[in-house]
Amino acid sequence: MATVLVLMGPKGSGKTHVGGVLERRMGVHFVRVEPLFLALYADGADNDRAFREVGEQLLAALDHHPVVAFETLGASPELEPVLRALEARHTVRYVRLRAPLQVCAARVRTRDTTDHIPVSDERVRQINAIADGVERAWDLELHNGEPLPD
Repeated sequence: MATVLVLMGPKGSGKTHVGGVLERRMGVHFVRVEPLFLALYADGADNDRAFREVGEQLLAALDHHPVVAFETLGASPELEPVLRALEARHTVRYVRLRAPLQVCAARVRTRDTTDHIPVSDERVRQINAIADGVERAWDLELHNGEPLPD
């Protein structure tokens, strides 16, 4: 049974950074979900299809890696079936990332939009309010107002 690390938190909270550190420093296979969504949406996928395909890619990665991490806001109802499928076959650990809204907004404004879904400051505020309200039985919470070091 493999382990899944679900890096969950607002846009700009550092999910991609932490996933990259886990991959570089600990050999955890990190699946960057946002570029997958960008490609799927460009191909005409709706949310249901996009989440199903991401779920299939995660399950495929778990066939080859003992630990897989992926990033998500955690706020979409389409995510729940993906999480249930993962929990049915693997150990799932939930990691919550948080950062102040102004820090998140600044990070989102300055990042490469070829790998991230572009959003306005107002939309970041709206999305992050929803993401901040997600409740889970967190296995770990990371406060990332200042970038966490490797």
